[in-house]
Amino acid sequence: MKNIFEQYLFMIYSNFPNFITYFNKIKDNRKQYLITYQTRTMALYILFSFIFKSGNSHSLSIKGNRQDISIDNFKKLTKDFDIKKYPDFLTSIYFMSKTNNNSIDKVTSLFVKKLIKSKVFNSFRLLNKYFVIAIDGTRIYSFNKLKNLKCTKTTNSKTNKTIYHYNALFAKIVFKNGIVLPIAVEFIENDPKYYTDNDENTIKQDCEIKAAYRIIEKIKKLFPKLPICLVGDALYVNKKIINYCEKFSWKYFINYKEKSAPSIQEKFDSIKFDYLESTKVHNFKKNNKIITQNISYANKIKYKNHYINILENIETTVQTYPKKKDKNNNPEIKTDKKTFKYITNFNLTDDNIITLINNGGRQRWKIENQGFNEAKTKGYKLEHPYSKNLDYAKIYISYLLLAKMLNQLFERGIITKKQIEKEFRTYKELTENMLIDFLTKPIYLDNLKKINFNFTYINTS
Repeated sequence: MKNIFEQYLFMIYSNFPNFITYFNKIKDNRKQYLITYQTRTMALYILFSFIFKSGNSHSLSIKGNRQDISIDNFKKLTKDFDIKKYPDFLTSIYFMSKTNNNSIDKVTSLFVKKLIKSKVFNSFRLLNKYFVIAIDGTRIYSFNKLKNLKCTKTTNSKTNKTIYHYNALFAKIVFKNGIVLPIAVEFIENDPKYYTDNDENTIKQDCEIKAAYRIIEKIKKLFPKLPICLVGDALYVNKKIINYCEKFSWKYFINYKEKSAPSIQEKFDSIKFDYLESTKVHNFKKNNKIITQNISYANKIKYKNHYINILENIETTVQTYPKKKDKNNNPEIKTDKKTFKYITNFNLTDDNIITLINNGGRQRWKIENQGFNEAKTKGYKLEHPYSKNLDYAKIYISYLLLAKMLNQLFERGIITKKQIEKEFRTYKELTENMLIDFLTKPIYLDNLKKINFNFTYINTS
């Protein structure tokens, strides 16, 4: 029977031949002459806890220390042949107290840069040029009581109840084949040094839009020459965001709502019937859906000292449910109609409008679905409080994002979803089998050259 974990390693070594050296970039402030586990050993230990969806690193220690084969496998991977057992939980905490999440983010960027340099996903770039980067925020933890001065808060005006929360803003490259690559994370947190006498009411709250300014600067620093198309929701219809994009020569494709940009809507409505440059109808099928897009657009609309281009996509979806029958015993059919509106600095034409909507603006949902929803519900437990110390929680989340990216490369590159369902039934069983192989079957790194798998990433979204 084939060793699933060896296949996983084959994927890693195929895409990242020197991946073990990436972890040398982690800034480790431990006293090196006193440590038992090297930096890369600790990093891989935490990373594999998330790859196997173990819940926490302590769980992997308990399982791994029972199996001599597993410890031998871990030695081969880390090239740390002096270790006799897995690190324990307190060792992990101490390691994280001496590192920071920024250095882990730099490691993740090395993985992403290698994929970009190897042109693995070139065929999925927007207009064969731009990498679509979606930014969006999500809640990590919520508390009824203030547990950390860094937490932001919201108060219900009706009940006067206050909820404290810890949120983060993520930036991810999204591809039309469904793969999502994390490139930066910015935590939405207050700075305790600005509190007066630890009074939570004396500080101005951090927020998602402020974090957006910071993460855009971070993206530019990490990927200074990358051709980027920034996509986001209505929150980012913002003069400063547009200024950033123009300054960095980025393209943008931002969803807007009437309430978020009433001046844009008024202008669009005033020209909608008489002066629009073009309208276009696009029909296509997707699984058991028939989708019709009625698209209207106009170029060079003035908005706060900028000239922007705007478009409206009225999308009607007719979906057939073969297993559900109506009263006449015919397949049930449901119709759904939605309107999507965007601003952009792409010059809109009949030739590019369909591509820009479907491979650009409409890709934003993937940061929520393949990004947040999977991270919260598919075994990674993004919302699990891995540490009461929020600085350590940041580091855990950085490892989680890297592990999820590697798992996604494996799941979508080595076998299709139908093959997974046929052999393992679910992705969960695939991961469980991979962990069992890691714990009970010796790995032979020389065998990786003999594994006959061709990694190709196709459009499966």
